[in-house]
Amino acid sequence: MLYYLAIFAYILFCWIWSSQPGFDKGKSDFLYWSVFLLFWFTAGWRYETGTDYFAYDELYRTTTTLGKAQQAGGITSDLGTTDIGYMLLNSLFRTIGTDINIMFFLIAFVTNLLLFGSIGKYLPRYRFPCILAYYTFCFFTLDMNGIRQSIAVCIFIYSLRYIQQQQTVRYAATILIAALFHLSAVVVLPLYWIVNRRFPSWLLYTTTMVGFTVIALRIPVVEILVQKLIVPVLPWAGAVYKLGVYTSEEGIKAWGLNSKLLLYMAGLVYIIRRRKLLDGMTPYANILLNLFAIYIFCRGMLWESIELNSRINYYFIFGLIAGLVMLPDTLRIAKNRLIASMLLIAVIFYQGNLWLLGSVHAKSYLPYQNYLVHRIFDLPSTGRERLNQQAEAEQQ
Repeated sequence: MLYYLAIFAYILFCWIWSSQPGFDKGKSDFLYWSVFLLFWFTAGWRYETGTDYFAYDELYRTTTTLGKAQQAGGITSDLGTTDIGYMLLNSLFRTIGTDINIMFFLIAFVTNLLLFGSIGKYLPRYRFPCILAYYTFCFFTLDMNGIRQSIAVCIFIYSLRYIQQQQTVRYAATILIAALFHLSAVVVLPLYWIVNRRFPSWLLYTTTMVGFTVIALRIPVVEILVQKLIVPVLPWAGAVYKLGVYTSEEGIKAWGLNSKLLLYMAGLVYIIRRRKLLDGMTPYANILLNLFAIYIFCRGMLWESIELNSRINYYFIFGLIAGLVMLPDTLRIAKNRLIASMLLIAVIFYQGNLWLLGSVHAKSYLPYQNYLVHRIFDLPSTGRERLNQQAEAEQQ
């Protein structure tokens, strides 16, 4: 808990300090990339930490090496997966003969390099608040847990430059690479023809209201579309099958209307009104605004399944983050900007309260265990015990 709090405090310190008038750009860059190192080492050297660590470890241990894969006619695992890119990484590192943590370390380097480079390009004025928001909105659930989708999401964030530059082939190729690591990435392939369009404000308001209506009235859109129409027709197709699993009656968990979503909707409505100011903040403003609107729309439409909702919206959450961090600067009065910034910090902190305040529902992350420390000093791990404690707490 203290370790995660210290990282939060350090990023916040970097944000406040670098915001001072006339602050040296070289120092700001140094601080920014020091946060990159923190993210890289924290995610890369975690040891038996996170909900999915042991599942990934078992998948790694049962994946065939490249030599055996050649004899068998393909890469296989006792657990199986359709994400061939991730399976190939597993097989490659299994062939080299390293622990899974070495692979995690290199994956964390690549994903964070894509993330930090992209944020620096798209939102140079807001890179510290953006990273702070990413820390609580995504870091624990993606970088520290859902490795395959973390790779796909960071590749997608990187690919936004190709939408802005109108490079169709590069965007499509990049997304197909992302889909090799998590099949869900295929849902963002059509975005090239959507998010770069400047939709009229009334249409963005309408999609927001539609999403709000569906979730407020609890209209079962997912059940109607997935369970009644798609799965009965194509029950064993890869992506469709996953949709069926994520929304099956046995394991479905609803994600209804709450105060945070109402706050995000209000924020979206406000920045739609101030969208001309956003245009002066970054050339990617229209793309990010559309991603924010899609996030809110999907959050409302997919309320029945927290699993499906999360899987899809991880690709759009960067729009939410960007919209929230730019919102204070759309206010005219300095005092209001300060109040909005303080509210933003509170929202960001609250988003990560499970990990920052040490909730039993985040027990698999607490305390943080470092691979190098445990290997060098031969320390015992409490990873499985903590994972079981978290599972018990979630069942209560």
